[in-house]
Amino acid sequence: MTSLSDRPNTALVVIDVQNGVVADAHLRDEVIANINTLVDKARSERVPVIWVQHSTEDFSEYGMPPVDKVIAHTNMYWTWQGGPGRVADVVATADVSFAAAGPTANG
Repeated sequence: MTSLSDRPNTALVVIDVQNGVVADAHLRDEVIANINTLVDKARSERVPVIWVQHSTEDFSEYGMPPVDKVIAHTNMYWTWQGGPGRVADVVATADVSFAAAGPTANG
């Protein structure tokens, strides 16, 4: 982890939303609608949007956890992350704010 004190800005990072990846995704239409809402909000607030192809899928037939459990674990993990001068959080789409946040107990 790195702390960049000279970069106080916020960005939206969108990972793995290419057609081949999301075609059979868990709650696909809801997820795409949320992503579109966030991208529109970021752009209207002049927040950079970064697109990353990271090519993931459902591997439960090979003994891995089902997708909904992976999502729940990822959300739980990021709820408790932070770093010097940085904040990570998991919130509903409607509650996303691109305004700079102050330090928290984790930060």
